[in-house]
Amino acid sequence: MSRRQKTIAYAVVLTLLALTVLLWAKANANTGFMLPVGFYKVADIGTNVKKAYWHEDVVLQLGAEGKLVLYKPALRTSTTLIDQVEDFAVSANGNMAVAYTSAGQLHVIDLKRASATKFFQIKEDTYDIVSIDLSSSGDVMVYELQPLVPQETAQERGLYLLTIDGAKNERILGDGQSPCLDKDGQKIYFIRYQASGENENSLYQFDLMTNQETAIFNGNIARIACSKKSPLVAFVNTDGVSSRVYVYDPSRAHFLTVYYLPAAYGNIERVWWSSNTQSLYVQVQRGKAGTVYGVELGYEKTAVPALRAIAGSISENDIGLPLAIMGFESSNLIDTTALAEDYVDVLYQYQLMSKDLYFVSFSKVGHTLSQPTEKRQRFYFTFLASAEQPSVENVVADSPTEYLVSFDELMVDNYLSAPANLVDLNSIFSAEYRPLSQLLKDLKVSSLAIDEQSQLAAIGYLGRQSGAFLLKTSPDVRTAVQVCSLSGELNMLTFFQGRLVGYYIDASTKRGTIIAPTDRELASRLSAALSKFGQQHYTILPPRVLGDELVVPVRFDAGDLKLYKYVRVSYPYFTVRVSGP
Repeated sequence: MSRRQKTIAYAVVLTLLALTVLLWAKANANTGFMLPVGFYKVADIGTNVKKAYWHEDVVLQLGAEGKLVLYKPALRTSTTLIDQVEDFAVSANGNMAVAYTSAGQLHVIDLKRASATKFFQIKEDTYDIVSIDLSSSGDVMVYELQPLVPQETAQERGLYLLTIDGAKNERILGDGQSPCLDKDGQKIYFIRYQASGENENSLYQFDLMTNQETAIFNGNIARIACSKKSPLVAFVNTDGVSSRVYVYDPSRAHFLTVYYLPAAYGNIERVWWSSNTQSLYVQVQRGKAGTVYGVELGYEKTAVPALRAIAGSISENDIGLPLAIMGFESSNLIDTTALAEDYVDVLYQYQLMSKDLYFVSFSKVGHTLSQPTEKRQRFYFTFLASAEQPSVENVVADSPTEYLVSFDELMVDNYLSAPANLVDLNSIFSAEYRPLSQLLKDLKVSSLAIDEQSQLAAIGYLGRQSGAFLLKTSPDVRTAVQVCSLSGELNMLTFFQGRLVGYYIDASTKRGTIIAPTDRELASRLSAALSKFGQQHYTILPPRVLGDELVVPVRFDAGDLKLYKYVRVSYPYFTVRVSGP
């Protein structure tokens, strides 16, 4: 064999090896199990909003009185599209919507032009449309038709497919409710009630190609939502004591509990999928207030990424997700008696003890705005990651510890004994700032942050101006350094990887601002990332620390709907990304 032939043969072998590796990687890309890998608050929904949808720069709201309004936050404009709307559905790309009215009309809406382009008169008087879904391509809709008097006019009830061009309006099933189309438009998922009782029903799948139906899940199912980005299907199962959100993966015939809510803490009003991320939205009603959470899903070969989801849930003082993700249906993991903290930091560490078994330590740090106090609590548990659904054992929660400034002293209270004095603040300020020895008596101390690892403390104050002092609190070195003086109200401090971060209301603009007075690079990254939100009429909210990320929520108010995005700065390279709807 010549040298040239050997070179060619060698190249062929390398090419075949590379193709083999690529095929193996593709085959094993999703060999992990599905689990939540992120959790965050998406929106607050007021009593005047019956249903809402958002995608990029479009917000669609259905008011309690039946008005369907298109709102464009970037342009600060709103357009009323249709009145008397009962429900609506939106295409996967967010360009088109369909809505049905109490008069039995189905409307097709061009969201880019903000106008209803056509409508279909389905039925009058004797029938009512009660649910609707739109295919990911936007060319077909499925709707449910129910007779107003079931005993007299039941012959046309059922599920129908209607093409947007009106060429086809076909009855698919005579017995089914709450249908949704999968991402390929080839399968319909629906609820069917059993003859044995009104509260007994099942989730079914109907294949439009083969006309075969399959029972998927038995139970009291309240809601169904088909993802338009993947084959996944979400549904709510209730038993009167609690509600669970399941996600079904038909490719693996796998069910995953992604949210669990005891009935005493509210009810799950609705579930649906994000248009641009692999997140499931869960709307929880507590009284008249509604909160929408985003549960981000992923396929992992280790359950460790689930810690991010747990941390996000704890930071929201939400009791649902950690209990579901870890199969631990108890409130021991979260201090439900202390939901008064305005903002919560969550730090966590884990150690691999043996194959698939982790020892995890969580530290929850609660802040109350404009109060010189910081409450801490730690949780310890073992985390088993070998099963398809991660599980937890041996949960231990220590007694809460509260740091506070009281009577010119930095104190600690562990709720088991009398509060102990850590540092006499007057002694530090008298030594370091002799002319300012009366500082703490003349000004209001507004915030406190403790960094236990570096034995640092930060104290914020209010007066004619705001500012913060950084204190070294080790037994042998006790000093105070003024790190900032501000024109505004400093009402929260926290530590991120040993760096001080604060939140204050600017005196001139009356808007929230984030500062990092001890790190110029972090301050520069934060300023650049948040500048565009100031221009777009967002409200910047106090920051949180979640693991190795500094998370700054930004909120946009669209009438009675409040939407949240998150500016995330990761350590150690200060990489900035934005997440949220």
